[in-house]
Amino acid sequence: IAKNKLYMQQFKTLFTILVSILFLFGSCSSDDEYVKPTIIGTWVTGDRILKTDMQEHADFVKMINVYLAYDSQEDYTISTVYTERDMQTTATPKKPGLPTIVKQASDYTLEGDSIIIEDDNIILRAYCNIGEKILIMRRTVKKAEMELILKDIGTDPGIVPENFVGEYSTYEFR
Repeated sequence: IAKNKLYMQQFKTLFTILVSILFLFGSCSSDDEYVKPTIIGTWVTGDRILKTDMQEHADFVKMINVYLAYDSQEDYTISTVYTERDMQTTATPKKPGLPTIVKQASDYTLEGDSIIIEDDNIILRAYCNIGEKILIMRRTVKKAEMELILKDIGTDPGIVPENFVGEYSTYEFR
């Protein structure tokens, strides 16, 4: 009887180990693997924000942020379609009488946490955080890049101060 109890105890221990191993391997299925979100698809611009540490340009930045907000929230729905290699931005009017604006397609590449965009013969490099539902891009802008941004929103690019340096962020959603 003592021998049977010993065998039963060993059997219970082995059975518990076997069930534990099966449970561990069963819970590590490929369904639980993280799938990195992709930039490919259509994104709608929510916010565009310009910042600077240069106090002498504070009024310029405030004015541009009003223009950016009005353009992307009041006048237009701005959407960008990303394919494997290029991106196409379209501004669809929210009010009658405004034209639909289709920007020339730009090539882009992703490198780590950066996106590199060739836009109007200027190479733009931005920090890029791609989430399942949000895309955040942040980049340093100087006079030439700010002139492109102002041109895109229909504002006189000649108002950009000569020595301007700022940070331009866009928040896009699916």
